[in-house]
Amino acid sequence: MPNTKNLHPALSPNEARELGRRGGIASGASRRRRRAFCKILQEIGDLPTSKAAELSEAFPGLDAKDITNLTSLALALYKKAQEGDTKAIQAILFYTSQDRTVDSMDLFPPEMNNPFNAME
Repeated sequence: MPNTKNLHPALSPNEARELGRRGGIASGASRRRRRAFCKILQEIGDLPTSKAAELSEAFPGLDAKDITNLTSLALALYKKAQEGDTKAIQAILFYTSQDRTVDSMDLFPPEMNNPFNAME
């Protein structure tokens, strides 16, 4: 419950401006770190994988020279989804959907009986 002991004092306009400026600087730094991390992950994903020969034997339609680390990750994710891992299914649905709004409830449309409701 709010009371006088846990309320913060009102900020002056200069204090509010300074805190906003600091927040903007921190936000920009965070965005730059996230963008650099994504670029590094993409570059690593584009590298050839050491399991290329093994994966090309397991999936005859794939050529060993075309298998990258990202391909290897996608195949591992697909395998987990086939084993029934709902997080893997959710990830595949998210990344293959056009609108990218898939959430946990979208796995079962309203007209379909959700098997998880029976467990409750």
